[in-house]
Amino acid sequence: MSVMTIFKTITRNLFSRPPTSRYPAEPAKYYDLTRGRLVFEPAECRLCRICMLRCPTQAITVDREARTWEIDHFRCITCGNCVDLCPANVLHLETAYRSPETDRPGKEHHVIPAPPPKAEAGCETAEA
Repeated sequence: MSVMTIFKTITRNLFSRPPTSRYPAEPAKYYDLTRGRLVFEPAECRLCRICMLRCPTQAITVDREARTWEIDHFRCITCGNCVDLCPANVLHLETAYRSPETDRPGKEHHVIPAPPPKAEAGCETAEA
């Protein structure tokens, strides 16, 4: 009986399509819930450091004094904790994967722009 089972399996595998894709020859399929790569929008970042504190691999570094945000993509496991916890919604996960890195460090460095100065209450600027 076991010989017939093996023969059926061999026959089925010979005449069916392979279960895997031919990935660089054919483009990869991206699904709605694919966690491909992390995208950061520095313009609205508050430098709250929640993403850095909740990153399980410590891939994100935020420096408030220097106003910098940095991620090491070799350490990032694309878990999505930073995306879920960001109060300013400046982190997003795209479905497309990152391109391959050939050398270390695979870091992404951003300088956060300073917020515009707030106008003091009761002060009006005279325009000529």
